[in-house]
Amino acid sequence: MKEKWTKEIVLKDAKKYNSKSEWAKNSNSSYNSARKNGWFAKATSHMDRPDMTRKWTKQNVIKNAKKFKTIKEWTNNFSGAYDAAFNKGWLKEATAHMVRPAWKGLRIWTKEKILEDAKKFKHRVRWGEKSGGAYAAAQRMGILKLATKHMIRPSTKGVNLGRRSPAKWTDELLKNSASKYETVKEWRTKEESAYATASARGLLKELTKRMIKIREKGYWTKEKVKQSALKYKTKVEWITNEPAAYRACLKNSWIDELTNHMTPIGNKKMRCVYSISVVGKKIIYIGLTGYFERRMRDHFETKRIIKLIKEYGKNSIITKQLTKYILADEAIKIEDKLINQYRKKKYIVLNRAKAGSLGGINIKWTKEKILIEAKKYQTIKDWLKKDKLSYSAAWSMNILNQATKHMTRLWEKKWTDEKVIKAALKFKSFKDWLEKDKKSYAAAQQRKLLNDPRITNKLKKVMGKASKWSKVKAIKEAKKYKYRSVWKKNSPSSYRFAQRNGFFLKAVKHMKRPKPWNKIN
Repeated sequence: MKEKWTKEIVLKDAKKYNSKSEWAKNSNSSYNSARKNGWFAKATSHMDRPDMTRKWTKQNVIKNAKKFKTIKEWTNNFSGAYDAAFNKGWLKEATAHMVRPAWKGLRIWTKEKILEDAKKFKHRVRWGEKSGGAYAAAQRMGILKLATKHMIRPSTKGVNLGRRSPAKWTDELLKNSASKYETVKEWRTKEESAYATASARGLLKELTKRMIKIREKGYWTKEKVKQSALKYKTKVEWITNEPAAYRACLKNSWIDELTNHMTPIGNKKMRCVYSISVVGKKIIYIGLTGYFERRMRDHFETKRIIKLIKEYGKNSIITKQLTKYILADEAIKIEDKLINQYRKKKYIVLNRAKAGSLGGINIKWTKEKILIEAKKYQTIKDWLKKDKLSYSAAWSMNILNQATKHMTRLWEKKWTDEKVIKAALKFKSFKDWLEKDKKSYAAAQQRKLLNDPRITNKLKKVMGKASKWSKVKAIKEAKKYKYRSVWKKNSPSSYRFAQRNGFFLKAVKHMKRPKPWNKIN
């Protein structure tokens, strides 16, 4: 339990120490409590004060520096001496004996190099992001304003931020700028000034509402998590299908409230006792399981239960959960007791294994098991609906095509080539088509009709930059760069086009692989 720092306890604790630094180091929580509550002056009145009259002369600084082997070690122990050396121009002499780690490509930022580097950027924010070393050096040397004077500041017209910039971007120009791009990222990357201005004026929501967005942080509100949870009967189903919603629920401590409608299931330590019986007959099976619903489904596929169904009819078979999920040892005792009771009553007990055989809750999906499971279903939709776990396992193992080759594709019946083309021609652009009719668009992808002239001839004019890259253009673009990372950063659309269309290795064969930095101690 955390100690409660009252005034008396803080003052008593402070008397153990002779200096503020000693107190802060050894009892940080009481030190912070004194500062927070206004008791600091009284608590430190008995403590020694450091000698503030000490002067860092050049001789003292150099003498102090010789105690250390590296600049980092020196600054960590005597930052005052280092600051004096830096401010008075003695740093080079004071650190001449010190070991500096040498990295390939290390840059020493002089004023000239900083100004030269700054000229590559139009915006201060992008300079800081892409050349942090130069930006930090400019701040340290006090030349940040000089280095950024040529840079464009976003317009703050109509926004009270304490200063005004030239109103380059009118609302109409911002709207035109935003309309050129399909994603927020593309707009932010290619027209940084317009994006920054829109952000400052509070227009982002309006101007980006038609763009494709990556799900923002804070997406899972309590209401959205609740709607997600209501779709599922168990936590296992929820975790499997919507893990992000489940994590948000856990993080915000809503788990008890939002899962109270769910059926609890067991685990390796918790089991429930259940029975399967036949109406009007002295026939019964007593068992244990960690997942009642799935265990019943599995039972109805066994030879014993199938035989009972044929003999007495499915409606005569009664399944019942006899206990809640309890400790496995306790469940075993109850199962054994019930088996003995029913045997004494002259029931035919169908149990073959000894009491205590714990019904599992985990299935290890091997390739063979997945293929056997898949054969139970006639359509992918049916498989997904009845057993998402085996479907997910098939997807993870990249055997979906093999597992579903016997299944009927519903979309193939519905979406013929003619119907897909007819659906596509209702729209002016591929973007509109994708947004307003995802099913026909997906069918076009499956049937490889996205590049069919009957579609592209009609939609070509409004595709804009989507059809900018050909193989020749992308390879030509790649030749401008020496490294893959530089290509990806400066021309992401051509980089992705090469990856998607299978000529990426050809495009990068001239590029160099960066060598690892060699640190020398």
